[in-house]
Amino acid sequence: MNEPNGLAINGYTFGSFAPGRCSKTLGNCPGGNSAVEPYVAAHNMILSHGAAVKVYKDKYQVCILPNYWTKLYLLTFKNY
Repeated sequence: MNEPNGLAINGYTFGSFAPGRCSKTLGNCPGGNSAVEPYVAAHNMILSHGAAVKVYKDKYQVCILPNYWTKLYLLTFKNY
């Protein structure tokens, strides 16, 4: 998801980006409600981001070493 704020504002408030939805008073759009749709779109983008983070953490993230092992590893490569 790249620049979700731009998508919500420009796509659902002003209609200048895809999907091009806005209120008739704000632009020449085929339909939409600029007072509600940007918030609904942003809400769903936040939910989808949270679901993607959960899948990543559950399936793909490497286990994190305990703190003392990390310190021991870093001290091994300390410059003297």
